[in-house]
Amino acid sequence: MPKTPDRRPSYDELAALVVRQMATIEAQRETIAQLEATVERLTARVAELERRQGRNSGNSSLPPSSDTFVRPDKKPTAKSGRKRGRQPGAPGSGLAMVDTPDEVEDHVPAACGGCGKELSATDSVGYSRRQVRDIPLATVTVTEHRAHRCRCGGCGRLTSADMPETVAVVMTT
Repeated sequence: MPKTPDRRPSYDELAALVVRQMATIEAQRETIAQLEATVERLTARVAELERRQGRNSGNSSLPPSSDTFVRPDKKPTAKSGRKRGRQPGAPGSGLAMVDTPDEVEDHVPAACGGCGKELSATDSVGYSRRQVRDIPLATVTVTEHRAHRCRCGGCGRLTSADMPETVAVVMTT
């Protein structure tokens, strides 16, 4: 309703304006009531979702498959000051020697390391040994290599045979 400075609205015009405003106010009240109900419903939904988000198989009866993947925090461990792995001075480990190998190969020195006299297995006064494990198709063959030490009949010097290069240093006795 346009206002002009010299004309005032009539009683009927004011009454119609009041009726329209009351209708607008009533519509706004209904909208406010609907919005308040929606807010209340959504607040309850948020509370339920927040409650459910904190549940997992560890603190409820839910199965582990329903857990969302969250990497657990690592607990800080106190440093011991030592490096990882086997510590210096700790006993080593290796394959134990077998008492009865499948094969034995004797390695006897050919000549005395002192005077050059020829030596034989009968001159042997002891030996060092290493065992090699070979895995054929179906069985394991253990070959013991014995490097004999021989005493020279001429000068009395002990000479040890060399192990073949194909025999690795694993364990000696």
